Amino acid sequence: MITRKFSDYATAALVAMSLVVPGCAKKASDVVPSQNPPSPIQGLYNVRQGIDRVLFDYGNTVLVVGDQAPSSDVLCGVDIASRLQSEHTALTGSAQGLTAKLASEVGSPAYDKNMIVIGKAQDNVLADLLRSSRSAQDRPLPSTGTGVIECYQFANGNVAIVVTAQDSSDIRKAGRAVAQYDHVVNGQPIDLNGKVIHVQGTSLNDVQTTVHQP
Repeated sequence: MITRKFSDYATAALVAMSLVVPGCAKKASDVVPSQNPPSPIQGLYNVRQGIDRVLFDYGNTVLVVGDQAPSSDVLCGVDIASRLQSEHTALTGSAQGLTAKLASEVGSPAYDKNMIVIGKAQDNVLADLLRSSRSAQDRPLPSTGTGVIECYQFANGNVAIVVTAQDSSDIRKAGRAVAQYDHVVNGQPIDLNGKVIHVQGTSLNDVQTTVHQP
């Protein structure tokens, strides 16, 4: 099986990936802009429900960091993968680990799997492409001190959970919130029941979540 690097079709974004007809696969260069094909991204989706989707379809989920991701993004991924593996084992009895990849290792089409995408847009091309599906008004991230968790749903039912922020330390806090979903931290529940979640805290041990209405 031939696996293309994500950079091969990044310019066509996820729209071009949806143009696969049985027996006649199209390349990004074959896409005529005036055809305006539908995007495989259906829009934002509830983060907590997205986690349930990942646990239900665990074997079809990948955790993705950018090729030049800082070590803090990798540690963020470790936090999330550890919790999800624990939950998956409790549900199924299987000790299967979560598959991790660099953004350039994700095959085409990317949306044939559930994804947990970690990092800034400039560090992770998948984070950039997913967040670019939002309106220009809703796309800007909050100022330093706030991490962001978003969930996107694809037309095939798969989801992508994006953990991002302007600052790497805030990405770690957002990842810690994912890893502690449904827990109570310092008397405050880690509530991820929303499409966009903002995460704040002075350290990884006191993260607080608020639902942001997109």
